[in-house]
Amino acid sequence: MLKPLIMLISLCWITLTQADSALIASASNFQFAMRDLTTAFESQYPHQISQTYAASGVLYNQVKQGAPYHAILSANEIYPELLAQQGLGLNPTRFTYALGQLVLASTKKLPANDPEQLTHYLTELVSAGGRIAIANTDTAPYGIAAQQTLASLKLWPLPKQQIIRGNNVGQTFQFVMTGNTDVGFVALSQRLQDKNSTLSYELIPQHWYQPIQQQAILLQSGQNNPAAIAFLAFLKTDQAKTIIQRHGYTIPD
Repeated sequence: MLKPLIMLISLCWITLTQADSALIASASNFQFAMRDLTTAFESQYPHQISQTYAASGVLYNQVKQGAPYHAILSANEIYPELLAQQGLGLNPTRFTYALGQLVLASTKKLPANDPEQLTHYLTELVSAGGRIAIANTDTAPYGIAAQQTLASLKLWPLPKQQIIRGNNVGQTFQFVMTGNTDVGFVALSQRLQDKNSTLSYELIPQHWYQPIQQQAILLQSGQNNPAAIAFLAFLKTDQAKTIIQRHGYTIPD
């Protein structure tokens, strides 16, 4: 316990003595929350935050290939854990900053607040050859959650022609918006951001998929970067938690 404590104390000391800029890589689902978090952070600290977004697995692979990120905000716990195991991330800094929620979106009317009717709707849609958009299950945690949902309803695997895969949950949302699919599994944060469209949304019962534990980790390249260190600390504040909850996430106990 002593070494991690010394590390955290040292990191906090750096944030108090220097001002800097940091490049934070975030999962696509979190971009709207990240925008507001960055604004709040920069209004209080001397640091500057730049952001980039992609599927969590894509960001993980980019770090392995030498991408100049200082910290990662993943949409699951798997990639930060792998980065720590591989010596690319600092394990004492790894923590769950949000729990994601999955929603079904469609240009058509969806059954409201009735899991049984929603199950029937999806079963009928699959039987009729309907097309379903999900994020890439190889790199996007929300795609994995969508697959788990369909599996829990005994609808997985689907015929290939009925699956439309987005590179990330952001692209998946666009597939639904443009009517290229009948339905799509996206993040609740995207639904809350969509104030003007005529899409229909329905929250997926959380027991249909494993918890989406979104974790952050400071990377080795960020261990001496005051901006990245301070930003991860900011995510644990009550102010940041309020912003995160406003964007459709829950906060772990």
